[in-house]
Amino acid sequence: MMIASMQGRVNCYGTQVVLDYIGLDIAQVEIIGLLGPNGAGKTTFIHPLSPVNQGKPR
Repeated sequence: MMIASMQGRVNCYGTQVVLDYIGLDIAQVEIIGLLGPNGAGKTTFIHPLSPVNQGKPR
């Protein structure tokens, strides 16, 4: 069973594309980690999956 899924995510700040068609599927039994340098877009990528943000446009 999938607990989270995001496909084709695109995010821009002005004209700068920061995420370009990124996807993620997380199954109930999986443990994942998201690694990268500062400013790589980790928070930008995960933010739409946050329960705090559900149903609120960004």
